Amino acid sequence: AVRGFAEAGTGADEDLGEDIGIEVDELLAQMNVSASGEDNDASPRKSPRHSIGRAIAKISVIDSRASTVKSNAEYAAFSPRSGKKKKSRKTAHTAEIKAMRKTLEQVRATSGPSSEATANTLTCLAELYKNEGDLDSALEICAEELNVRRRVLGPGHFSIAFVLNRTGIIRLEKDEFDLAKQCHTEALQIQQACLGENEHNPDVSQTLVNLGDVYYKERNSLKKIKSNGNNAEYDNVIDSGMLCRIAFAHDERGEYVRAMHFYDEHVELLKSKGDNKYIPGIINALNCLGSLNKKTGRYVEALDYHTKALHMQKSIPGLDKFEIANTSVLIGMVEFKAGRFKKALALFTEALPVQQKKYGKKHAVPARTIFNMALVHDELADHIKSMSLLEQSLTIQKSVLPQDHPDILSTRMYIARLHSCAGNFDIAMPSLMGVLLSQKQLFGPKHPLVADTLHNIGICHARRGKMNSALKSYEECFTIRKEILGYEHPDIAGVL
Repeated sequence: AVRGFAEAGTGADEDLGEDIGIEVDELLAQMNVSASGEDNDASPRKSPRHSIGRAIAKISVIDSRASTVKSNAEYAAFSPRSGKKKKSRKTAHTAEIKAMRKTLEQVRATSGPSSEATANTLTCLAELYKNEGDLDSALEICAEELNVRRRVLGPGHFSIAFVLNRTGIIRLEKDEFDLAKQCHTEALQIQQACLGENEHNPDVSQTLVNLGDVYYKERNSLKKIKSNGNNAEYDNVIDSGMLCRIAFAHDERGEYVRAMHFYDEHVELLKSKGDNKYIPGIINALNCLGSLNKKTGRYVEALDYHTKALHMQKSIPGLDKFEIANTSVLIGMVEFKAGRFKKALALFTEALPVQQKKYGKKHAVPARTIFNMALVHDELADHIKSMSLLEQSLTIQKSVLPQDHPDILSTRMYIARLHSCAGNFDIAMPSLMGVLLSQKQLFGPKHPLVADTLHNIGICHARRGKMNSALKSYEECFTIRKEILGYEHPDIAGVL
């Protein structure tokens, strides 16, 4: 909508009414943009900031007016005689929809019916209808937006995936499972065409989560899976590994318990097949369940899952040693979390050369094992060795992974942590803040890894004597961990 107003220019101000025009000029003055289109601190010329500035101002005024209408409607709905508040939400939403429809007419008049500005305004209108509960109208607007974007941007444009995902969510609310699944699947195909197989991308992750929501709601509504094990559609879901992809998406978002549900489902379905060809898939899911239990602080359960996976691997004739080595590393990570540092280090040391032989020395898998070894040495107070291993791991990771990959961010965070321990605050703090910004962009503001970085920022502040800043970081960390991990997670004790 902002773009729509920007492209529409200033000619539509009169359509908004004189009083709204005055409010727009006042807002522009606050934004340091004059009503004539000149920067207040620049030479008299048409400013590139002006169109966007006036766009934001117009939307702010309309939004403010809509909010006022909403407040007045709620006030008017309160009956002094009965002392009871009547239903007013629908009235307020209707006023907001009316205001947005007027905006849509203006944008169409100035930018044309087939423009990105029109599509952006349709996005806002569809959301208002959805919030009101008018799902049929929301779907009509989404369909119109989809057609506009396809005409303007082409059928494979990345923004079309967002429209398809919104449409799928509405379809799911109407229990139209097949249509919802079709929308999210098409969205995923567009994202993969634009990004490749990039499941770390938050948009791809969200699409997979949307598919998982459809899967679970349909399963729980129709009981298709367990009542009909021969259903071809769900056989395809299993064979394609979609359940694991959805679980991975939840894992990436810090939604560990939901991820466990999908891996449990995957294991149950594979076991029901009774075919040895599914054993590798079961082993992988068991290891994923072990890692998730470790993340949620359930170390006994985590060790149990990894041990089961290891026993299954050893029962397979001729299995490559690197498979066993990878599971040994996962066991070592649990041992580390449980405080058995020397046992963890022994497992990492034994597995590393096997991984390097299989993958090569410059690969993300051995780099992660080197990272784990560094953490152990840090706990054993061998900080020089720990820093050396972290830098070695980071060098490998930077050569094979994207710069915003979670592994790189974690390694950078621990290097900064060691600098903080050594009193190198001028090095540590900028690095920690950079990691925090990247993690929030990648995962959102509420994620366990964000909490870990906030904790280390708090430690750095405390060591510098800035107790108020430290307390603020600790409290942010505590809030995230309590909400996502639960009050009984071991990491809660650390921040307390």
